[in-house]
Amino acid sequence: MSRQKKIFLSVVGLLFVFVLFQYFYRGQPGDVPPRNNFEIVAHRGVHQNFKRDTVDRLTGCEATHMLTPTHALIENTLDSIRAAFAYGATIVEIDIQPTRDNHLVIFHDWSLDCRTNGTGEVRTHSLAELKQLDIGYGYTSDSGVTHPLRGTGIG
Repeated sequence: MSRQKKIFLSVVGLLFVFVLFQYFYRGQPGDVPPRNNFEIVAHRGVHQNFKRDTVDRLTGCEATHMLTPTHALIENTLDSIRAAFAYGATIVEIDIQPTRDNHLVIFHDWSLDCRTNGTGEVRTHSLAELKQLDIGYGYTSDSGVTHPLRGTGIG
């Protein structure tokens, strides 16, 4: 075997070992958390609680099944995300949708009809149009008699 071929095979072998090491290790020595660490995941930030007995019958509009609010935060907003981290969350799961003008917005549903005073799919509206909507508009805990979060989620 020629010297060049040996060098080539050695380099390929070293690269293979390096790739395997990176694949199985996935980080730097300081990145490995102690075994007793865990993550606290906040689903959509700090959210309103929903009636458990109606969860199987949800029509896709959780906002109409919430319990009486205990705070003024609306899920999937920057304020609710900040609050989740302040309460100790280490990860916040959010939902992201594209807009008509190629922006990304944090919003749970495909449609605006349930939670907002708008209609249609999120992706058919521009960012400017979405900023005009009230994302707290549809939340009710008493079948639509009151809407305690209306007016709190504009912009």
